Amino acid sequence: MRKELKSLLGSGISPSDQKRQTNLVIVSEEGPASGNNGGKDDDIEANKSILSGVTAEGNTALHVVAAACGQGDNFLKSARIIHEKDKDLLFAQNSNGNTPLHCAAQAGKYDMVICLIHLAFDEGGEGKMKALLRKEKKDKETALLEAVRIGNNHIVDLLMDKDSELASIPEDGGTSPMYLGIALKRDEIVKMLYDKSSPGKLSFAGPNRQNALHAAVLRYPNKYPHRGTHTCIFPFSNLQTCSRTCLLF
Repeated sequence: MRKELKSLLGSGISPSDQKRQTNLVIVSEEGPASGNNGGKDDDIEANKSILSGVTAEGNTALHVVAAACGQGDNFLKSARIIHEKDKDLLFAQNSNGNTPLHCAAQAGKYDMVICLIHLAFDEGGEGKMKALLRKEKKDKETALLEAVRIGNNHIVDLLMDKDSELASIPEDGGTSPMYLGIALKRDEIVKMLYDKSSPGKLSFAGPNRQNALHAAVLRYPNKYPHRGTHTCIFPFSNLQTCSRTCLLF
C-alpha cells in the first residue's frame, strides 16, 4: 500500500487531468510485513503519513481515486479502504475547494458518487450525508452543479433523490444548478431539478446578479417573449400548458 500511495501522490496527477492512467491506484488492506510483529505498527504510521500527503493541486489519495479513469470494484474498494484509514479525507478540499465527491461528479463516476455518499451516511447518518452533498467549493459550487455542467442526468437524479433541497444552494450568491442547466440547454435536467426539489427550495440565482430568466433569454432568443398557449421551458406551470408570457422549449 505504501508504494502504491507514494506513486499516486508523487505523480502530481489531478482529477482535472483527463489522461490519468487507469491502473494507478489499487490500494491494499495489508501493508508489507517486517520485524517481530510483522511490521504492522510501522506500516500503520507510514500509511497515515502517506495519506496525509497531497499532490501539487492539493488532492489527497481519496480525491485521485474518486476521479480515476478506471472503473470497477477495485477503485471503489480503494476508496473505502482510504476512508477507513482516514475518515477526514471524505470532506478534505483541494486548492480549488473540491471534495472527493466534487471530483467524482466532475468525472461522471456514478458508482463512485454512490460509494462516497454511502460512506458519509454510514459514518454519520443523513446529517453527515447531506453535509457532504451541500459542501461548496471556493466558487460556491456543489457536486450537483458539477453534474449539471457535464450533463450527467443519472448523477443529478441520484443527488436530488438524496437531498431534495440541494438545488437551493448556493443561498447567498453564485450560480444555481437551475441557472446553469438553462444556460447549457440541459432541458431534462431543468425539469428534473424542478420536479425533485422541495417546495420553496429551488434557486434560480445566477452570477453577476442575474437569474435563470436572464439565462433563458440568452439561450432562447428566438422564443422569448411569446404569448399564448404553449409548453414552458420554465417549469412555473409544472411543464404543463399555460396562457401567459413564458419561455418555450
